[in-house]
Parts: sequence; structure tokens; C-alpha cells
Amino acid sequence: ASPLADDLAAIDSIASVSDFISTMSILEMKGVGGIFGASIYTDAMDSDTNIIYLSQGGLSLPDESYYREEQYAPIREAFVDHVVKMFALAGISVSADGANSILALETSIAACHWDQVRDRDATLTYNKHTRAELDALAPALDFPLWLKSGEVPSKAFDSVIVREPDFFSGVSALLEKFDRDVWVLWLKWQLISGSAPYL
Repeated sequence: ASPLADDLAAIDSIASVSDFISTMSILEMKGVGGIFGASIYTDAMDSDTNIIYLSQGGLSLPDESYYREEQYAPIREAFVDHVVKMFALAGISVSADGANSILALETSIAACHWDQVRDRDATLTYNKHTRAELDALAPALDFPLWLKSGEVPSKAFDSVIVREPDFFSGVSALLEKFDRDVWVLWLKWQLISGSAPYL
């Protein structure tokens, strides 16, 4: 796991939600998953234009139902064991309580997610926002900082499609209650899990 040392140190240095957003954005440039997804597609309402689509993210399990339905309780239990083992393989000691805190945070993120049926609705998921509207929708996500840290041209975000507006406002509310230790552990988990196939 030595190739992760610098990134793990960067995560450990996070002291505020601004540090978290900046570090997450830098890691996303390397392919590490973040709270949300950003992809370029043809505008569904203007086939001559490509535009950035923003979509919900931040989960390790397949979708939001895995965090709330009783039938998936055994998978949630196995996930906790998996997280502990993966951290151990990376040379980091994390208790079951620590792994459960990651699961709890992802459960809170999942509560902001749209379910699969709603998320397939082409009309409901087409929500064009200006940068000002996006910043107002999710102020704690600090898109200006996210863009700068990730070296994303600001002009690319002049107009975007937000697939699930409720998700972005919901996650912004979670970040307003920023629990540094839990979010840092979650970001370490994203790094370790996402890097595992290449180590």
C-alpha cells in the first residue's frame, strides 16, 4: 500500500470542510470516487451541445436500498467486516466501530439518494442550473473550491444538469454538520477501496 502514503497523509491533514472538499477534488483527478459524479454528455434538450451532468454518489453498496431494506442486513454486516479487513491490508488499524461509522455516514448519504425508479425518469432528472443556482442549491459543497482544486475550467460549470437536486441539497446539509473524523475515515476508505485493484 506504499503508493497510497502521500494521499493518506493529505487526508490526515484535513482540518475543515474546505480542506475536505479540496482534498476530495484532488483525489478525484486521480480516479478516486467522491460524493457526487460529474460527466460530460450531450444535452438531452439540445443535441448540438455537450454539457456536464452532476449525479448522486458517495456509496459503496450498489444503491440506496442496500442501506435501508432488511433483506440487505447481512450485506451491511459483511461490509463492515470487509472495511476492517481492507484497512488492515493497507496497514491501518480500524475497529469495527470505525467501519460502522463509515456505514452510518453512507447510510445518511443514501437517505439523500433518489431510488432507481425515480432516477430513471428522463424528465425528473433534467434540471438545468446556472452556477449561481448550483451554489445556492448546495453551498457546503463549495463548487468554486472544488473546481479550483480539481483544475476544472470554471466556464464548464456556467450551466450544468443536476440529475437529483434533492441529493445535492441533502449532502450539503450533511457537510454543514461536518464531523471531521468520520468524513476523513470515509475518504480514506474511498482511496483504499478504489485503489485496491491496482495495488
